[in-house]
Amino acid sequence: MKLKELIAEINDNKVKFNLNFYLVGGAVRDLVLGLNPTDLDFVYTGKSNEIENFIHKTFKPQSLEISQFNTYKLEYKNFSIDFAMCRQEVYTSSGSLPVIKEGDLEQDQQRRDFTINTLYIDTKDFSLAKVIDPYNGFNDIKSKLIKTLHVKSFSDDPTRIFRAIRYAKRLNFKIDNKTKNQIEEFRFNINKLSGTRIRNEIYKILNENKVIETIKTCENLGVFKSMNLELSFPPNHLDWEDCKSFDKLISNEKSMQNKFLLMLVTFFSDTKDDDIELISKRFHFERTVKNKWIDIVNIKKQLNKFDFDSSSDSELYNILQKSNIQICIGLTQWFSSKENIRIYKYWNTTRKIEPNLKSKDLLELGINEGPKIGELLKELKKQVINNVLQTKEQEIKFVKNVTSLD
Repeated sequence: MKLKELIAEINDNKVKFNLNFYLVGGAVRDLVLGLNPTDLDFVYTGKSNEIENFIHKTFKPQSLEISQFNTYKLEYKNFSIDFAMCRQEVYTSSGSLPVIKEGDLEQDQQRRDFTINTLYIDTKDFSLAKVIDPYNGFNDIKSKLIKTLHVKSFSDDPTRIFRAIRYAKRLNFKIDNKTKNQIEEFRFNINKLSGTRIRNEIYKILNENKVIETIKTCENLGVFKSMNLELSFPPNHLDWEDCKSFDKLISNEKSMQNKFLLMLVTFFSDTKDDDIELISKRFHFERTVKNKWIDIVNIKKQLNKFDFDSSSDSELYNILQKSNIQICIGLTQWFSSKENIRIYKYWNTTRKIEPNLKSKDLLELGINEGPKIGELLKELKKQVINNVLQTKEQEIKFVKNVTSLD
């Protein structure tokens, strides 16, 4: 479905409900840039109590998400659509969620984050030539500049600091110098946000196409330092067989938890255990994530001491057995290509190796049930991984020798 067809459907139905609609924000910005947006934000004026009836009549959505700010989100054809009333926002304190009330078009424009997102197009006269542009956003888009609307923008809502950096990297724009100065002035207000909101901003970074550049810009502008988060930058580029791009790897990863593990192993693998506990509590990380983070740090410490030239495969197995593919891939940024051959071998081969003998076989050989079985299986696996035992017969002979069985 084309955007103009969607606009026509909105216009055909809005009159019955005494509503007026404007396409706003990122979708208009993308149209100016010559793109075809599918993520659409509309604001409306008129009988706000009719918006749900309008949505159900026009789109017949299978599901409709309604937020605490009375926004309505649905999927329709190839579009993701949000409807929100024109509103005023008041921030009672820095970092708080805004108090909202119904407003007019001008008041809605005033609450926007950046000039490039203040362009509106009335659906009844849908044309870029008729764009409503109160803050010179059109020229800022053409000049590729990120600018705030007012000096208190980052004070009111510190999440806009993250947003400014994401937009700059995603769109290949520059952050205006005055806006950079405002980031410097208000970056410590990020700490007034709830841990969950900060965590969600980090997750949004991981969904960008230029994750590394976005994180580096956050670091250069002091965003992580303002939260007492110390990043470590790996010495090498990603080196994992045919995966040479961190950004491609992380964008192809579907699981947010796995994206986050890649970030932790890349930038936070030297964090102290006590700090992990405090940070995880503050940002409400799941226990599984916190435990994996601790594993990452311990694995990295052990690998730093590991002799990749002469130590055995079983020793490397013992170090890496709590890792997963994301952790192994991330670790390759910290070691040389020669050393990474051993990490590849672990993931592709060593971790899959199992002895021929199982618990039942040991019982049949006369080993009493109990801890001895587990100890023997562990030792067998070590010998098989190191290629000392290559057949089942050799394993049986080994067991008989170490247990003095006839």
